[in-house]
Amino acid sequence: MTRYALLTFLVAGAPGFAQVVSYEGTAFPEDTGDGWIQLETLFPADRWLEHGWLVQALVVLPCPPECTTRDFYRRQLEDQAGDAVWFLEWVMVTDGPQAFGAVAPASIVAAGHSGVLYHFTIAVDRIAFKRGSQFPLVFADLEPGPHVFRLELHNTPPSRTYIFTIDGELIDAGVAEGPYPVNSSFIVFGASAAIEDSITRWNYVRFGRPGQAGDWDSDGDLDLDDFYFFHECLADRGNGPNVPTDPGCLWADMDGDGDVDFHDFSLFQLAFTGSG
Repeated sequence: MTRYALLTFLVAGAPGFAQVVSYEGTAFPEDTGDGWIQLETLFPADRWLEHGWLVQALVVLPCPPECTTRDFYRRQLEDQAGDAVWFLEWVMVTDGPQAFGAVAPASIVAAGHSGVLYHFTIAVDRIAFKRGSQFPLVFADLEPGPHVFRLELHNTPPSRTYIFTIDGELIDAGVAEGPYPVNSSFIVFGASAAIEDSITRWNYVRFGRPGQAGDWDSDGDLDLDDFYFFHECLADRGNGPNVPTDPGCLWADMDGDGDVDFHDFSLFQLAFTGSG
């Protein structure tokens, strides 16, 4: 699929209702025409576009008390409220270190007035995941370089669940506090200087109702990017039938029978489109 500044996929039978919205780093978010608002800050960071990445240059300013530059964007989610399954996925990289606790240069938050919160702060070598003050922080170490981060929510009661993966590897999963998104929900992403100057790059921020089964990155096609992670899910299941899939591989269960096996692989092959 050709990359555009904004890709919006429509649900068949529901004209005008966005299924997946994808901010791509080929334009500034507020210029895409899809509801992103650049939040005003006292000390705005330098930013530019570079080969499909939104680049943010964060600087600690020499003013008392310590001042920082920042650059954040917000989008409301009324058009996606009530989805039975919803995901948030992003690809980014930063060279800034983690400061105190869970303070880091980059962050992305899915929140709203309902009280349901999914908050991520990302440093060069670590990510912190927070769901509210009553829950412990979840930390995961990161190798240098960009990663694919994905939060997937299954909102059907009584077993509402959340699943958080990095590069297809399950990091955390459990029972969700409640459905998300609702009418008051929103996403905020961006970066600020933490304890030293840093550079943060965003390749895309994608969210909405997942596409067809097997479409790991929900970009509307089944290609080699999807196959890479499909193959890992298949290998993890031992290639045998009736081996329950873990939450991070639910997307690869092509026939919906609770496992990932060679029957799913056959269906994946039939649906394979390649990059369009």
